[in-house]
Amino acid sequence: MTVRYPIRTLTSAFLCLLLSACSGDNDDAAVLSANTAPQELTEVPPETRLPAGVAPTAYRLHLTIDPRQQHFSGNVEIDIDVDTATTLIWLHGKSLNLTEAYALAAGGKKIDLQWSQDTPAGVASLTATSSLPTGKSTLMLTYKAPFDTNLDGLYKVFEADEAYAYTQFESTSARMAFPSFDEPAFKVPFDIQLTVPQDFEAITNTPVVSEGNENDGYKTIRFATSKPLPTYLIAFAVGPFDIIDWQAIPANKYREQPIPLRGITTRGKGDQIRYALRHTENIVLDMENYFDTRYPYAKLDLLAVPDFRAGAMENAGAITYREQLLLLDESSSVRQKRNFLVTHAHELAHQWFGNLVTPVWWDDIWLNESFATWNASIILDRLYPEDNYRESLASGSHWVMRRDGLASARQIREPINRHADIGSAFNGIT
Repeated sequence: MTVRYPIRTLTSAFLCLLLSACSGDNDDAAVLSANTAPQELTEVPPETRLPAGVAPTAYRLHLTIDPRQQHFSGNVEIDIDVDTATTLIWLHGKSLNLTEAYALAAGGKKIDLQWSQDTPAGVASLTATSSLPTGKSTLMLTYKAPFDTNLDGLYKVFEADEAYAYTQFESTSARMAFPSFDEPAFKVPFDIQLTVPQDFEAITNTPVVSEGNENDGYKTIRFATSKPLPTYLIAFAVGPFDIIDWQAIPANKYREQPIPLRGITTRGKGDQIRYALRHTENIVLDMENYFDTRYPYAKLDLLAVPDFRAGAMENAGAITYREQLLLLDESSSVRQKRNFLVTHAHELAHQWFGNLVTPVWWDDIWLNESFATWNASIILDRLYPEDNYRESLASGSHWVMRRDGLASARQIREPINRHADIGSAFNGIT
């Protein structure tokens, strides 16, 4: 058997890390440490983690997204800390056409940068014409890129002859939407603006702050600054959506403010998301009670996506679901309702397990996934004791134990030695 640590020990350790992280002044930036250290700075593209020495501290993104077009564009500002003066910065970007790149150093000094994508996986470099000094600088990057055609990164779909854009960034596809330090260890705030067609809606992780019309049939929407997040938990959605404003999840002893709750569907399907909205408040409130910790984000949007590679994705405050999981009603089958509840509780648990507290590298993704699955079953069993969710969890564990008994079984925590290994970290045993 490849399971080497008692689950009670692992559970206690993770909960201690979670609760200690939540009690600190910088709770939303909390990450779980891992043994996989950043590589040393070299002129050879890194195979896995980016080299130490340069780290982002904040992003300001302004993307123009019109899913009726073939491309989108963006202006990205990344505040960075540089440990030692350098002419080389490693970061991520895949299939991006950079049209301008420079850095603003202390005192407003402009340093021109040369962009290069150096590996098929999207490791990229910025080479400076003169050294970026030690301390704070800002990377200023302008680019254009195609919408992805494989339901990855920032992609578009058509529903009833109307175009929509969605994102799927986990694990390493944010780099297809904007230049970034695309690793879970880099957890910083984001300021996001989206320019979209005037008759379209736009969704991201935080609430809208302002909206202004442009002169060319577009509007620019500015969103509130996010709490510290890794790139893989950022999300965008643009289209002619139905948006159902549901009754806010009420304030309680953990939160002074209610949580705005909405459902987002393609045009004409809004009524079908009401069942999911109706079965959300009780899960969130019980999770807050269980963790003795507030829901971490300013809002909660549930997005039903018509064409989606994943089953669901726990983007902070803007969870995306394959629409077959989310669009149902009281007449739906018991199996459909159960699949919805299990998936929904799993993604909501991720708002604490994975979003609020985040492993620094993909070899610890089992912490995200296994504990979200475990907690979902615990919460659903408390809310619906007649439906035997704990028993189902035990049954599922027996299936995994049989797979784990095979000679070919992988470790729970398997080293990530190259980019291709990241995908194998997600499986039934995880």
